[in-house]
Amino acid sequence: MNEEKNTIYCSRCGAEMSDNSRYCMKCGNLNYNHDANEGMRPFIENPANETYQVGSGKFAVQNSNDTSVHTMIGNNTGNKKLCFLFTFFTYVLSLGICFLLNHTNLTIYYFISVVVVSFFFLYVYALELIFMKSNKTWWSALIPVYNGMVLSDITFHKSWIGILLLIPIVGQVLFLILLYRLGKSFRYSGILTALLSIIYILLIGYGNHFYEGHAFTESIDDNKFLEKEYKYKKIFLTFISICLVISFGVIAFFHSSDIKKIIKSFSSYYYVYAAKRIVSKTEKAFIKQKFECKKNTSSEPDAYYFFYSDLGDYIYLPLYMTRDSIEGYVKVVVEKGEYQYYVSLGDSNKKIPETEIHFINTDSVIDMEFEDIDRDSVLSCDIY
Repeated sequence: MNEEKNTIYCSRCGAEMSDNSRYCMKCGNLNYNHDANEGMRPFIENPANETYQVGSGKFAVQNSNDTSVHTMIGNNTGNKKLCFLFTFFTYVLSLGICFLLNHTNLTIYYFISVVVVSFFFLYVYALELIFMKSNKTWWSALIPVYNGMVLSDITFHKSWIGILLLIPIVGQVLFLILLYRLGKSFRYSGILTALLSIIYILLIGYGNHFYEGHAFTESIDDNKFLEKEYKYKKIFLTFISICLVISFGVIAFFHSSDIKKIIKSFSSYYYVYAAKRIVSKTEKAFIKQKFECKKNTSSEPDAYYFFYSDLGDYIYLPLYMTRDSIEGYVKVVVEKGEYQYYVSLGDSNKKIPETEIHFINTDSVIDMEFEDIDRDSVLSCDIY
């Protein structure tokens, strides 16, 4: 009686072979499930054999408890070469548009735009790779809402859960769970993937871990599909790295003073934000007449002053507990039935001198110690 033959796939190259074959006819990889090769198992219990070797020298790591690679036909990924070409040339086109908009004056903002565009496409291609690794069409990563449904299908195996991601609070919680399960699906730490998703999205996309231990190929005879995928990633990452290095280098070498100005502008924005918030709150109270003044006047006063000893506690400024308390006042001037709002505030580091609110910007912030006004000389009011 003829011995029954079952078809299996080579754990190294994915080629079709008989389960009673001692080795793969294409790459020579031993079939360790064959009785004659059973004695070789002690010599393969090492990390190198827990990987799928790519011709580039890289390794696709598998679960340490399962050294086999399950090669399957990826009939739903879309054309991987088209994905690479589309993303790469769209990235180059975006860089070209940035250049055309700034070619007459290559300021620091041009190189910053190059950095922003580069990181954007770095994550776009990473998401496309994650989708293809999961046997999903790469272009679905580019469609809002639908990409959430596909990700839910990848992690929960239920695409309708992606709709719930749009619900406030519930969506945020579900998204963290989705990231956790995504990391676990690719043999990464689920907790770290949820907490450090910015890093782990790149690791999953550009790394060599398989989705649930399955490597999807366009053809079972294509035993170099991982090498092709690695080539696309290498070209993309090399080009994007060159752009980032050049941009960061130019910014650091030629625009150090501009960098300091931008950093100072970010720091000053905290005071500008506080000024606008406190004026907005004072304006609402003044219009609704929800305030009282400490002394009465028989005639219409020239100005009302609203003093605040700790703006951070009053309007809940971000990180206000870690900073010096900001104090100041809002001055309301009534002229011909119209209200004008002036604000002055500051701490021991910086201040905004009394300025009309519409003219407040980061340039209004100066490096001077804040000086309060004499409250007894003006009409001082409090909001209730």
